[in-house]
Amino acid sequence: MNILLICLVLVAFLVGALGALTYWHRSRMGAPPVPGPSGEPSVPGPPGVAEVPPAAHDLRAMLQEELEQALGRRGIILDGHEPRREAGVLHYDLPAAFPGEAWLEALQQTLGRQDPALRAARQGESGSDVVILSRGVPLFYLHFQGPEPEPMAPPKLPPPVAGGGRIAIIVDDMGQDLTVARKLLGLDLELTMAIMPEERHTEQVAILSHRAGREILVHMPMEPTRFPEHDPGPNALMVGLDAAEIRQRVAGYFSRVPHAVGGNNHMGSRFSADSEGMAAVMSAMKEGGWFFIDSRTSPDSVGPTSAAAAGVPVRSRDVFLDNDREVAAIRAQIRKLAARAQRQGQAIGICHPYPETVAALAQEAAWIRSQGITVVPVSALLKEAPKRTKALAAAADADAKDPVKSTTD
Repeated sequence: MNILLICLVLVAFLVGALGALTYWHRSRMGAPPVPGPSGEPSVPGPPGVAEVPPAAHDLRAMLQEELEQALGRRGIILDGHEPRREAGVLHYDLPAAFPGEAWLEALQQTLGRQDPALRAARQGESGSDVVILSRGVPLFYLHFQGPEPEPMAPPKLPPPVAGGGRIAIIVDDMGQDLTVARKLLGLDLELTMAIMPEERHTEQVAILSHRAGREILVHMPMEPTRFPEHDPGPNALMVGLDAAEIRQRVAGYFSRVPHAVGGNNHMGSRFSADSEGMAAVMSAMKEGGWFFIDSRTSPDSVGPTSAAAAGVPVRSRDVFLDNDREVAAIRAQIRKLAARAQRQGQAIGICHPYPETVAALAQEAAWIRSQGITVVPVSALLKEAPKRTKALAAAADADAKDPVKSTTD
């Protein structure tokens, strides 16, 4: 009997010791405390420390991209700018002025569609800070630190013609950077995305663009006059390739760019002037049911005549928007494109995913609409020919001879 009693005491001691050891181990490893009878943790955390709930962390990750796009729509581009983290809250120090109450209201509506509990509010003595909260928990602070912008004098352009017009804006060289793709897709403009077929993010950018309702082109690499100083990339169309190889390469481009409905040339100042090579390109385009936009990197391009001979719908670029990578210069080119559309009914501009171009497009979007100009997918301009006059033809020829950057020659 004594032996049995001693055994029971030992078992009770071991169970108690095991329980104490388990509790000590859980507390050292950071495991959540076991709830008490009321459902609250039996061991409270340190007093006075507010923590962001795990669900708020997940929500913040989803909202960060939406917030950066909202800033981008006002020309506040965050390339290379990383937010600082303080007590679990992301702080953006922005070298720009507060965008205004209308922007804040639009941001609140966007946030409300994500979660009705989200709120955007101004803070600070001057009201220049904005805080984003979820159920009272801060997720973001936006610290607007720039001076009020001075109004930019618009470039001197011919007066607008009644009736507006339609423009297509093609963004070349897409597929290299997902961040800039998201910024462009966040702009309130119906941009056409010309995606390189051999880039790291080719497929992802195509899928994102399609989901955003944007039209997609294949940006077909072609041999430039200054090759190999300027390299169009792997599997480019080169003068001297046989017709079968050219058709195979063109078909391969379209297989790598989902949802593409047409193509335009990347570089190609030499290849686009080669009649045999372009005839083979148009044979493949006809077979695939795709249209062609001639980037006009050379005044000697035979793209339009080759396409017409093959029965491929075709149009040519009117204005390069960002040969000069200054925001003010790009804005002036956008207005030049708008003026062309108001006079001939339609016009096509080509630009690139430069930070300055993204900013200029964001700043000019409202002005474009104010002029009665509609931005459309480039395919919408294939169904009607632009009005042609001697003056407009001369202007188009001058645009074709404009010096172009190495990314487009």
